[in-house]
Amino acid sequence: MTVQPLLTPDLAPDRGSMYAEKMLELIASAQHSLYIQLQYIHPSNQAEDAAFTALIDAVAARNDAGVDVRIILSQWQNSQWMERLRAAGIDTGLVRIQQGVHNKGFVVDHQRVVISSQNWSGAGVLHNRDAGIIIDNATIARYFETIFLHDWDNVAVGHRGRLGVTAIDATIAQIFGWEDDPGDHEPPLVPPELRPVPDLTLAPLQLAIPGISAPPPRAYTPGTAEFRYWSAAEAAARGAAFWRQLLPAGTTWQPGETLDLLLDEGVDFNAFYDRRALNFFHGTAGGQQSFRARVRTSSATSRDMPSSTRCARSFSTPERSKRLPSTNPSAI
Repeated sequence: MTVQPLLTPDLAPDRGSMYAEKMLELIASAQHSLYIQLQYIHPSNQAEDAAFTALIDAVAARNDAGVDVRIILSQWQNSQWMERLRAAGIDTGLVRIQQGVHNKGFVVDHQRVVISSQNWSGAGVLHNRDAGIIIDNATIARYFETIFLHDWDNVAVGHRGRLGVTAIDATIAQIFGWEDDPGDHEPPLVPPELRPVPDLTLAPLQLAIPGISAPPPRAYTPGTAEFRYWSAAEAAARGAAFWRQLLPAGTTWQPGETLDLLLDEGVDFNAFYDRRALNFFHGTAGGQQSFRARVRTSSATSRDMPSSTRCARSFSTPERSKRLPSTNPSAI
């Protein structure tokens, strides 16, 4: 077994970036398989980031050479960055999206594996203080490859098309949701992202949208009631998933096992949690109906939220600040 340290930035006077140099050698050497799992790949058009651009070019070249290239990225690789990745020469049909990925790993030819903290951006590869190692050992590589292939086959979702994720497996239903705040522009500056259908019944921290029958899951047009339903459900489910992995066993919502989301409780521009449910409203501004919320938090601060007809990303924000779950359901 051999181990190659990787450090950024490498300030030795007789060499450039050790990470960029050794990673370029590794990627270019791939003959059979190149499996990549990163939080994101954010291409740069800056001249000083040429060594990072060379790494992206090397990945594209391995795919062109017939190597089995597979890339898993996190939800931070939104549709805008996917377009830039495509423009940088990467076939985005090679990419799948997996929620919550923070890994920066590579497995090459079932033999060598990279474990590191370097994000794939100009700053992450060349300028930030990060460290990693390349391990040349088939047993260790097989361990990481097994995990990567599990994620690829069972967790990650294919990424194709201008608007974002489209399932490679056509049997996987998807809905539109927001990764980034689209702002108040019409049409929104940031397109919606196709996402897996959320499961509100997952325990603990179950969720429900009472009084509304769930529409068939598909990519509805922003501004429709169906879009509001699924974008709200998806954003709330992400909030619950965040807390589910951090809180101790036995934790529930303050109202009980299930927290209700009430999507339209009348005319108002405020949204609030009342220890019973999370309540949202609608109003009219400039002659146009808007599902806008100013979410109040326990610290008495406020935050303008874009229209829920266009943005449900932060439905869980008041959940975090006013209604943190408790191991004692009656404690809040």
